Amino acid sequence: MAKACVSWVASSVVVIVGSLRAENAAFGGVGELGDQY
Repeated sequence: MAKACVSWVASSVVVIVGSLRAENAAFGGVGELGDQY
């Protein structure tokens, strides 16, 4: 039970961090993208 919980938490953290990085790239890269379009 504990192992399942730990793996679920770990995968959730990966998903959350991944989405935060994607958001960061989206907002942080707006200037760069704006130069392209």
